[in-house]
Parts: sequence; C-alpha cells; structure tokens
Amino acid sequence: MSLTSDAVESSEPTLERFVQWLQQIGLSETHLQPAAGFVTKVGGVPLLEVVPAVDPQHVRELSGVLLGCYQFPGGRFELAGCTLDPRPFLRLSLTDQSGRLRHFWFGTDGQECQAEFVRRLGLNNLVPIERRLRAAEEGRLQQWVNVGLSQVNSLLAASALGPEKLIAATIVWCRWSEGTIVFFVKDRVVCRLRFSGWAGDFLNGHQSPPPYQCLESGCTGYNLTLLEDGTLTTVEATAVCAQSGQRTLACRLERCSLTGKSVLAGYLTKCPIQGEKMLPDLMQRCGWCQRLVCPGSLENQLCSDCRTEQRVDVSVAPWRGMIASFPQADRYGAWVGWKDDSQAILRGRCLSSEIALQASLPEVKLRKVWRRFRFRRRWGELQVD
Repeated sequence: MSLTSDAVESSEPTLERFVQWLQQIGLSETHLQPAAGFVTKVGGVPLLEVVPAVDPQHVRELSGVLLGCYQFPGGRFELAGCTLDPRPFLRLSLTDQSGRLRHFWFGTDGQECQAEFVRRLGLNNLVPIERRLRAAEEGRLQQWVNVGLSQVNSLLAASALGPEKLIAATIVWCRWSEGTIVFFVKDRVVCRLRFSGWAGDFLNGHQSPPPYQCLESGCTGYNLTLLEDGTLTTVEATAVCAQSGQRTLACRLERCSLTGKSVLAGYLTKCPIQGEKMLPDLMQRCGWCQRLVCPGSLENQLCSDCRTEQRVDVSVAPWRGMIASFPQADRYGAWVGWKDDSQAILRGRCLSSEIALQASLPEVKLRKVWRRFRFRRRWGELQVD
C-alpha cells in the first residue's frame, strides 16, 4: 500500500527537517509561507500544491500525440474542444521512528491509489505551482486527510508496524483531458471521435484516443480511407474486387465457389440447383428455363429441375392455366413439373410423345412449347399462338 522515498535524518516532524526534505524533492521553504485567502495547513501540518513534472498543462503539448495516431490520405483532421481539467490527488507524507519517509496516495473518493498508477502518471516527480485551494475548502480537505489517515492507521495496525507521524499533506493536480477529433473531406465533416482520459496517460503512450470503427464492417483502426461511394472506413477493412479492380469493403465481397476469387456480390450468380455462387461466364445455361447453373449440372442441355419427375396436380394454379393455354395439352397426362417466382415448367406424356410447356409467372402466360416423340432424345420447339 505504501511508497517509500528518501529518509529524513530525524523522526521529529520539525519545520527544519521538513525543509530539508523539500529541498531533496526540488521545493523550497517559500512554498510553506502563509498565503492570505488560501489553505496552507491542514491537520496542523503544511499543505503543498504541486503538479507532475511530465503532466501536460496546455493543449498544444497533447495535440501532437493525439493527432499523430491517425492517418487520413485525401482528408484532414483536427482537435476540437479539448479541455485539460485539473483534478486533485492527496498525498500524505509520514515518518516512522527511524526517520524513514513514506507517502500514501488517495483519490477524491478516499480510495488508495495503486503504485502502478502513481508511477504511470509521474506522481513522484513533482513541481510546485501557485496555490489554488481557497480557505473555504479547508473543511473538506481536513475530511479527506482524516479518511486517508484512517486507512494508513489500519494498515500499520495490520502490519504490526510502529506509529508514524504525519509531516505534510500534498495536493497533486493532474490534468484530465476530454475533447473531440474531427475528420474532414474538403469542408465536409465525415466523422467525430470523442476521447477522454488522463493527459499523462496519453502523453506517455499508456492510452490512445479511440480508433475509428467502420459502421458497416465493424472493423477498427487509425488509418482511415474514403471509398469511391463516400463510405468512410479503415484501410484494414478494405480489399480489392478481383473482377473490377475496385477497392471496397472486404465484407461486401463474396467468394466465387469455382475460382475462389473475391468479388463484389453483383458479379456473382447463384446456381438455383446447388445454391453456390460463381462468376456467370463459368456457368451453363439450361435449354428450357434459361437459368445459369453450375458446370456439370446439365444433362441433354437440361437442368435437374427441368428433368424432374415430381408429379403435380394440374387442377390447381398455375398448372391448370398452362394446360388451358395449349389446346393439344389435353392429349397428355402423367404431368410433372416445377416452378419458382418467375416461371413454371410442365411436362406431360402420351403413348407417342412428350410435351413440355413453359409459362411466365405470375400472369401464367405461355412462352414456349417443346415436344419429342417416343424413343427420341431431341426436343423440338413448337409454335405458340
């Protein structure tokens, strides 16, 4: 729980010994002089006000670190509305009978600060500042000190350590930064990213401003790019369409099941038989339904749907309308067929021949008719009135 610094020569918390310690950490006796209207003592011991030597005190010290995380070729970005709000931490300095000096750190919630946090924000490397705490704050400061001392005493009792005396209280002001990074294309704002955190953390690299998250792909990154269609995204989220050469979002690309190429979805056709997507110039066209299907799916130039043996009820639509549209259809029976949203294929038999009807849906308009005679493989197209 505690942090240790250089020991003082005597365990007595005299002003002389404390001034020696001040000199060790770079402060002087002038920082102990009374200041009208300000708090200079709390709990009977001196109160100091300091800031970490590495803590940014001006936005310009932080802007380069924040903006340096991003890249945006073809656009620009800038810091907007950044604030550096000073927030206090309390350090209680105590000595034991051997003269060893120890510091205990507390946040405004009364909880002890961990050693890693103290090291990270440079709370052991301090420089003095002009006093900020007005006399009206003394009561609240005393409460804060009392809460901290209560925790220190509990630790000492649990550790069987000897009593320690409070010789100083120090308020360390650390800057909490908040703001927005705005991204522009020409004069148009395309993105705003909010950030917040300890300014020291941004400066030492422990924390970075938030990466941009692409709204469509969900990918995050600091290297931004604007696609041809105006989509703002990260370079990591993009890929090149193998068909058009266009750079686009990788999530918009689909894989051709035959070649493995990644292309925009509009360049692929889905096989209605096998469900696979591929480049249309690699597919075969059925002689009846004219749909593109996977290579190897045709037999005698017909897809498996058009070769179906699935019986249908010709007393219901659309089959009834198709038969009514072709006068010679009443000579046939054993009707089989299939349909989708745009067309239907119906095939029937008689003793001497087979007939196949194609109609467009949903209007059930007869488009084509084929016939083949028994024991023949070739189909011939008939004229449709």
